[in-house]
Amino acid sequence: MGDKNERNEKSEKNGEVAAVRLDGAAVAGATAQEGAAAGRPRRVLTYRDYAAFARMDDAAILRVCEVQVFRATGPGGQGVNTTDSAVRMRHVPTGITVVSRETRSQYQNRQTCLAKLRAAFEQRARRPKPRRKTKVPRKVNERRLEGKRRRADAKKARRRVDW
Repeated sequence: MGDKNERNEKSEKNGEVAAVRLDGAAVAGATAQEGAAAGRPRRVLTYRDYAAFARMDDAAILRVCEVQVFRATGPGGQGVNTTDSAVRMRHVPTGITVVSRETRSQYQNRQTCLAKLRAAFEQRARRPKPRRKTKVPRKVNERRLEGKRRRADAKKARRRVDW
């Protein structure tokens, strides 16, 4: 019962408690089926939704993220190649994925991922500028039509004359 992969569910009918064992693959499959994979259309997020995510604290963001740790590659030698210190974090509601492999500390890389996620939320939370319709001035339109007329007259003058 103390395993982190077990959870208790209470039946609403008769108040029984049942232990359900979930392995990592089942949990990943369950979260994949919750969104568009289950046939439901994915809701389009607006800048207000991203602003709400940006206001959340780190613990709340981490609760809705899938976190993967892996072995980083690149310069750093043995310190990098032997520890699983790189972190990939995917924010499930938005689908934003960030990766951090800057330091040899997994904790610092997690904090860097959270900072990158928060920056992505803040960037997408900016209100889009309203688009103003532009009207072509009357003189510009007249000039364009006059040029078309001149071009049409020049083409008419090149036609073969039928007697």
